Amino acid sequence: QKNTDAGVDTVHWLLGGDIVEGTGVYSGQAHEVDQYINKQIETATRELTKAMKTIVQTAIEVDAKVQIIAVPGNHGNLKSSGSSNKANFDDLVYFDLQHATDIFTDNPNVDAVDVRFQRSDSVVEDTFPLRSGSWTGYLSHGQHLKSHVGTSSGQKDALSIRSEYNCDIIFRGHYHTPKVETVNGMPVVMSNS
Repeated sequence: QKNTDAGVDTVHWLLGGDIVEGTGVYSGQAHEVDQYINKQIETATRELTKAMKTIVQTAIEVDAKVQIIAVPGNHGNLKSSGSSNKANFDDLVYFDLQHATDIFTDNPNVDAVDVRFQRSDSVVEDTFPLRSGSWTGYLSHGQHLKSHVGTSSGQKDALSIRSEYNCDIIFRGHYHTPKVETVNGMPVVMSNS
């Protein structure tokens, strides 16, 4: 988004999940985990907080706003007897990151900056304004979508999202492979999440 002086109005930081690797999402997952959950949460919070500080400082330098949109992935789902079907470890990281963002931006030694932090609270998708509100972005982790929108079923999914959420662009992850595709002129951006 454009600002006449710096060329940037808003810095958008999209967090699409799979930040934390749980143990009960798929068979054998526990054997692929390198760190216990508490260490993963600690590491993720520390690294994302560092990134947030860099993003906020850069936004201050170019007189831009910051918008952080966070949705959980499926790898951090907490699957255990009696747990909520909405429990996700990524949400814990995002809660900590939002708290750290509030503390950092409220610091009197940090120049004033407009930061909007939107967490989806265990919902796998969210919409947000882009281009000064003239566009609507859609962010989903993407586990409910096809890996490729070039097929008729993938296109049908994207067009259904466009219709339901009135969005102009789709951002997704899950497949851990970056690519940009289009469906009827609408960009569908897949990040490595």
